[in-house]
Amino acid sequence: MTQPEPALVQLRSDYRRLNASFETSFAFRFGRGGGFCAEMLGLVKSMMCCLHRKSRLCLSRGGRPTGIGVVNGFADYFEPLFPEIDAGILNALNLQAVRGSGRFPIARRGVSRLLRAATGVDLFMMDDLGALPARLVVPELGIDAEYLDACALLIGLIWVYPPEVEQEIIRTRADWDVPASYISVHVRRGDKISESPYVALDRYVTAIERARPEGCAVVVASDDASAADELARLLPPRFQVVSCSAPSGRGFSRSGFNQLPAPERYRQVKRFLAELEVLRHGDLFVGAASSNVTYLIEMMRAGRGVHCVE
Repeated sequence: MTQPEPALVQLRSDYRRLNASFETSFAFRFGRGGGFCAEMLGLVKSMMCCLHRKSRLCLSRGGRPTGIGVVNGFADYFEPLFPEIDAGILNALNLQAVRGSGRFPIARRGVSRLLRAATGVDLFMMDDLGALPARLVVPELGIDAEYLDACALLIGLIWVYPPEVEQEIIRTRADWDVPASYISVHVRRGDKISESPYVALDRYVTAIERARPEGCAVVVASDDASAADELARLLPPRFQVVSCSAPSGRGFSRSGFNQLPAPERYRQVKRFLAELEVLRHGDLFVGAASSNVTYLIEMMRAGRGVHCVE
């Protein structure tokens, strides 16, 4: 197991102490049926807003975890960092979108008041935390950073795996022939088509050739196993394409994933975390501008070496 650097251990401790000192509180629900990247992006942004406005960030628990949540939600994949509050069965109501609130805003306020009465927390997912700061300044943590640099720092605080998750990621990555130097590529397919058309692979080819005209290794992760072979056929021979996609992948469906048994959801998310590790550590990253995977990698890399295609 890789031990966190002492500076990171200290910063996580300082963050926990500072977070606990804030009087007002906000409850984030992790494992509510969204995609992994969508939920993680929401958590990072909530963490930033809470630090900016000096609100305590908590994780709400209760009821049956769904989607990426298996048993403990966030702690299924990461070492604990945030205090938890027990909302019981009312945790199912802790969502950004409250049914009927578009026509009747009072419904949103009513759900928030109900959760507040049950837990003592001030704000919930449906409440407005305000705009994200262009620059995050937290003197107590030594933070004075532009938005994307702050995102990378906060992700570093979050991204500490429990030993069993880290070991599973290491075992998974050992099966892939990933070279020391490479361009990482993510191709999102599956149910993404319901939001926007797939980005044509020739756009990826153009971005890769411009970045490395002399050729290089290209490591591809996709929810569609055929994407790597398709990209290999389009790229000139001076590029060596390596796939770390699941061989059975035929396009991700969030609704289909959410219906899987908890152990299978857990296995698939850990495999996806292994893919994320490969994607984030490429010399350069190429991904679709509309994909949450690209947004998360951009945060992880503080926007450096990220090429968006559309």
